[in-house]
Amino acid sequence: MDQKHTKEPWSVGDNNGFTCVYAETDGEVCSGFYGSTSNAARIVACVNACANIPTEALEAGVIGETVEGLKRVVWLADNDQIVEPDPSHCGPIIFDNARSILAKLGIEA
Repeated sequence: MDQKHTKEPWSVGDNNGFTCVYAETDGEVCSGFYGSTSNAARIVACVNACANIPTEALEAGVIGETVEGLKRVVWLADNDQIVEPDPSHCGPIIFDNARSILAKLGIEA
């Protein structure tokens, strides 16, 4: 893939009654009409959320792998599989962060 995508942030807008996706960096329509505002909003949310993540990593499944990794971390913590010899260890912070991220995704670990 040798072409770069239009930089974020993108936004949803109206162009003569048609729902369009815009790139705020240049004010140009970076893509055309979408069947519904909700489809355009999802595309924009995904693009903006994935800023700074290489397209190749997304295509390789990095988001799904990250979710699975977080689920494993939470499972290990919940099933006493991780021993923390030092009470000041940062483990609880990591586990809380993993739970928080999964909750934002609507995934119960």
